[in-house]
Amino acid sequence: MEMEQVKQNEGVSTISLLAKNLPKIHIGQYWYDDDTCSDDLLEGKSLKAVIVLIRGQDIYGDIFSEQNASAQDVYKFFPVRNFNLEKNCIVADIREMELLADEICVVNKALEKAKKPLWQGYYWTDSDCGCYETWIKVFPEGKTKRSERRGNYKLRPLIRKQVL
Repeated sequence: MEMEQVKQNEGVSTISLLAKNLPKIHIGQYWYDDDTCSDDLLEGKSLKAVIVLIRGQDIYGDIFSEQNASAQDVYKFFPVRNFNLEKNCIVADIREMELLADEICVVNKALEKAKKPLWQGYYWTDSDCGCYETWIKVFPEGKTKRSERRGNYKLRPLIRKQVL
């Protein structure tokens, strides 16, 4: 049975993550465990993620999990696109990171309101740029750098849901 298109929660609307609702879903919204989202952070609902990217029918959310990782720790998983840190989680590729960089102010504002870690610093991507190099994204500046797979950078998985 399909969930209601819009639900009311103490006067605030939540939107089900369904394809027919894509025009109402946008970056910076709060994504809850019941696969609904809202513009405002709702008390009493379990927060799963902040929506950071929408590509076609795929919605990506920041699940607030960040760790430092060396190239040796991280590279063994690349270039596997669906690298599972947790169920349905991915490491964004360089194209996705570029799109995220365009909206980083909106994303960080929502994360700050939810008292979650902001995107700040150097992050691994799931994209190689040569035999011995990979792309690194710097936030909040949005710069892109090459790394010889040395050093420690942050690893921040995103959850991905395809809406039907």
